[in-house]
Amino acid sequence: MKKLVVMYLVLAFCGCSAVFNGPNCNIGDELAAEKVDNIKKIKLVGVVHFENASYALSKQDKEMLDNIATRINAENAKTAIYGHASHYTITKDPIQRILINLEISNYRAVQVVNYLMSKGVKAENIQGFAMYDSRPVANEKTLSGQAANRRAEIYLYWPE
Repeated sequence: MKKLVVMYLVLAFCGCSAVFNGPNCNIGDELAAEKVDNIKKIKLVGVVHFENASYALSKQDKEMLDNIATRINAENAKTAIYGHASHYTITKDPIQRILINLEISNYRAVQVVNYLMSKGVKAENIQGFAMYDSRPVANEKTLSGQAANRRAEIYLYWPE
């Protein structure tokens, strides 16, 4: 019964994503702070890949994020960061898996958000989303598939 209650709470409050607006944590839908009608275009500008159970940024990741931060500031863009996790965890329990993957995908999004803010991007121009393992891009039957899903995607968008 306890597991059912935890699962209900995770799904009821998180839906498919937990949303982080600057330093404040909120629960809601993607790009919740912006009305979708007002977005002219949205573009994927970078993907950071992570080691298993890690949210550390490599030197190459930081160089890419430096360029993205410069672009955000120069183009008066806003950014959405989506942290993802692979389905694989150390537990077979489905509720624990969701909680673990929600946490690691959150850390991945927050790590990218914090780095961009350290490079001068204003908090109000950044949104971070913890997607746990809800949006895989590769089949996880292989190690390379699992690795592809351990990522943070960086999108730029321009509200009208």
